[in-house]
Amino acid sequence: QAVQCVWRCRSCPDASSVCCRLKPKKHSCICGHKVEAHVQERGFSCNTKGCRCLRLQFHVQQLGWEVRCQCKHHVRDHAASGGPPWRCTKRLPGKDAKPCPCPGFEASWVCTCGHAWALHETTWSTQISKAVFAREWVAQGLRPECANEAEEKRAKWEAEAASLAAEVGSDEATRHMEAKMRRMGVSMCAEARVREAVEETLDGTRL
Repeated sequence: QAVQCVWRCRSCPDASSVCCRLKPKKHSCICGHKVEAHVQERGFSCNTKGCRCLRLQFHVQQLGWEVRCQCKHHVRDHAASGGPPWRCTKRLPGKDAKPCPCPGFEASWVCTCGHAWALHETTWSTQISKAVFAREWVAQGLRPECANEAEEKRAKWEAEAASLAAEVGSDEATRHMEAKMRRMGVSMCAEARVREAVEETLDGTRL
């Protein structure tokens, strides 16, 4: 059965746990080889000659950026060890050039879903998106506390817009609030909700 490789958060609700949909020819494993090099029939172990990777583990990457280990060294310094747990092979600066003591790749990076790298897993889903331009990164992009703060501000702007509309009418209230939204550089979603507040005040919906 055909599957799609995904990177999901074990701490998010199941319905919204997928943070990234992996593309076979674009995304890579910690071993340094593409997703497509990992064979489904062999438990998604790497098929590249000489690679001892037993199971695909997504290496977090986006455009030119990629996550580093908490030891501060690049994933290639870990991939050079040849297999899990991907100990670091980097030599530390200094006259003695001692080896980095890091025993395996472990990132301290926090995903946009608000949870740590270590709380995520590479897994497979039979629900394959057929959309040509389906988003790769699908995490909501805001931590819960940030989303709550944004919601509070939108509610405050809505109340302000409704009050102004009741005082000076639709046109003046819309002009005033649109100018304020432009100065503040708020999202299109916030702007739309402010306009709706003006309209609902005048047509009686909000009363």
